This record gives sequence, C-alpha cells and structure tokens, in this order.
Amino acid sequence: MVTGLYPVLSVSVISQRGLRLLPRFWGEVNKTKLEEISADPSSLTVEYTYKYSKKGEGSAEDDVILQLQFIDGTYLIAGES
Repeated sequence: MVTGLYPVLSVSVISQRGLRLLPRFWGEVNKTKLEEISADPSSLTVEYTYKYSKKGEGSAEDDVILQLQFIDGTYLIAGES
C-alpha cells in the first residue's frame, strides 16, 4: 500500500539517465530482475537493486530506497529517494 503522497511522487522516475515519466519508462522495459533487497526496520526503509533491459538500449541497473510509514498496523510506502 502507499500513502496519499506517494502516488504523486511516483509520477516520475529519477535515475542516472534523468527524469522520465513512468508509463513511458516502463512501457519500454521488456525484462527485469531483482538483484538485491534489504530492509532497515529502525529507519523504516527498504533498499533494492534491480536490472532491466529496454529495446534498443540494452540492460541497466537501478538502486531504489523506499521510505515507509507504519500506520494502523500496516507498512505504507511514503516516498522514494
């Protein structure tokens, strides 16, 4: 689940290649693989690394850190850094 703010933040993806709109970015992706994932309960973060490939661009790797909130017994995604 996500908080009310996260859908607004997730309209774009900031990566090493710059700002991209999600539908355009994910529409071009044809393969993904989760490489690594870890969680830190004390800071309420989840970090993961994934590889993906896109038509005509080859493969790339991206690191993501999600900030979580614990509300009413549920962990929610509050944002991405």
